[in-house]
Amino acid sequence: MYSSPIGLTQNINELQSDVLAEKLSNNPHLKYHVLIEKNNKLGTTSQTIIGAINEVLRKIQSTSNTNKAALAELYNVLGHVGVQPALITRVLREAPSLIELVLNILDRVNAADATRTVICKETFVVGNVPQVTFNLSHLPNDNTVTVNINGVKYSNGFDIDNKELILTWLFTESAGGFDITDSEVIIEYTYDSMKEQEANDNG
Repeated sequence: MYSSPIGLTQNINELQSDVLAEKLSNNPHLKYHVLIEKNNKLGTTSQTIIGAINEVLRKIQSTSNTNKAALAELYNVLGHVGVQPALITRVLREAPSLIELVLNILDRVNAADATRTVICKETFVVGNVPQVTFNLSHLPNDNTVTVNINGVKYSNGFDIDNKELILTWLFTESAGGFDITDSEVIIEYTYDSMKEQEANDNG
């Protein structure tokens, strides 16, 4: 410092340096308080006025750069309405806000999913000759198939050939189970009607 406990420097530049460039941490009159509005100590790593200002500036610049990068990524996903103002018009034509537009689309998708998923029950009557294969009319959705034999429901013990649409009973007598004879077999499953229609349209 240019000043000392004995006296202050008379040079304005030196006095300015004393005030702005010297550490404040040793000043007994500038005490810390847990309440920000009563705290007289700098909350920065640097304990000089100039150092604290520069430290805050660096943090602001770093935060600004981070925000700009994040905003650029967001614009890449959502579209930059500043560059393409027509996007706002198109969105507001469909809904009051982008969030409401997304929710409306979600409702439509859920409604479409509800109508495209169809429950199917196919009944087979088996005589005294054991039957192990059953031809299905549709491609079942995964993990939705159950086989009801004379009122008893099975969710395993069978295999499905998705290409040939054939269910094969594997839990036969030779495999430790039983052969299907003199029985009513009800095979229940769900299938995707839209996916099936698209497959048929594509030949």
